[in-house]
Amino acid sequence: GSYHIPEGEEVINVISKNAAEVTTLGDPRLSKKIILAGVFKRTYVDKQNGVPFLGGRDIMQLNPSIEKYLSIAVHKERIEKELEVFNNYILVTDRGTIGKIQIVPKHWNGWAVSQNVIKVVPASIDISGYLYAYMATDFANVLIKRETYGSVVDMIDNNNVASIVVPLLKDKSVQQKINDLVLEANELRYQAYLKEQEAINKMNEIISGKI
Repeated sequence: GSYHIPEGEEVINVISKNAAEVTTLGDPRLSKKIILAGVFKRTYVDKQNGVPFLGGRDIMQLNPSIEKYLSIAVHKERIEKELEVFNNYILVTDRGTIGKIQIVPKHWNGWAVSQNVIKVVPASIDISGYLYAYMATDFANVLIKRETYGSVVDMIDNNNVASIVVPLLKDKSVQQKINDLVLEANELRYQAYLKEQEAINKMNEIISGKI
């Protein structure tokens, strides 16, 4: 029933008026893969033997507090196939709270993200920033949530995400500028993280009397 709420069609009509073309997120020009991880029993280990494991609530933080490390020995294949993320991947929460969007910063490279988050692998760096900017809008949020199904827990899957309507702008230079601004912002987020860690390390050294 959520798919047929009139607001969704109104949004599509609005974005179509200002687009050179309307396609979907699953279009190979936009995404290489849209990954829905399977449900599995998790084996957690210490930091030296695992990869940082983020849940849906963690992805909105630049520097999430890592409480769990997923075993590389037990889950290596699943991590590589379904869970690991890299710079400029786009994340979409897929159950419970639907449609929280994040673009992966560089310091998360190789980290594992829960099966409760769909991973969108952009077709190229020339479209990843634009896709994130669009997916983070109120317009896209309506189109994401209209894909919701489930009688007890709200859910979407990779096929739903692939079906989300995406406009390609008439002015390619504007589209590229949006893309580049997002990528620049994501790089600055990474640099901010590094500076913050540098400050914290210096503070620890001062308190411990090392400097």
